[in-house]
Amino acid sequence: MMPQDTLVLKDKSSIPSLIIQVVGDSIRFKKISYISGPDNYILKSKLSYIRYQNGVKENTDSIFKAELDAERKQKEAALSETKAEVYKKSEMYLKGGEDARVNYYKPCGMAATGISPFFLNVVGIIPAIIISVVPPKTSILNYANNDLWRNVNNKAGYLHEAKRMKRRKLWKSFGIGMTLSSVFYFAISRVDVQYAR
Repeated sequence: MMPQDTLVLKDKSSIPSLIIQVVGDSIRFKKISYISGPDNYILKSKLSYIRYQNGVKENTDSIFKAELDAERKQKEAALSETKAEVYKKSEMYLKGGEDARVNYYKPCGMAATGISPFFLNVVGIIPAIIISVVPPKTSILNYANNDLWRNVNNKAGYLHEAKRMKRRKLWKSFGIGMTLSSVFYFAISRVDVQYAR
């Protein structure tokens, strides 16, 4: 007679078998009654325990717990590695933004957007929109450290902050120009009304 393992199911029935391998959340085995037949699989969730041919009884949770622990540790290691990379990338991105706040001081197009409302009135918003959409020219970025500039995340942070600064100053300039234009036109219209009387 062939030595056998016994799979005991949660419903207390048993399957005389020869366990081949534990695969994921299932066990691959051959039935003793048909040893030359195909491999069979059973889910861990259906088993209560396994009694091996040497008499050792093992709860199925302990078999899978070891596999799950190894898998969990592997995922945690990968996740901590990913977190470290993200942190490093975000640190460089933030450093780029800080560098832009210190070094980028030549936002262009401010004069055009500040003066355009005088001549174009509300239509002056068109040049403001066009200029705000265009990213700052590389020639006027004034980045201080070429080594940091080669870092993709640092460069992205610098460019993002430079574009944000450019937009903020541009719209502030447009707002001031529009306000002054409105006050100017209001004053002129009041003067025309007084002279018309």
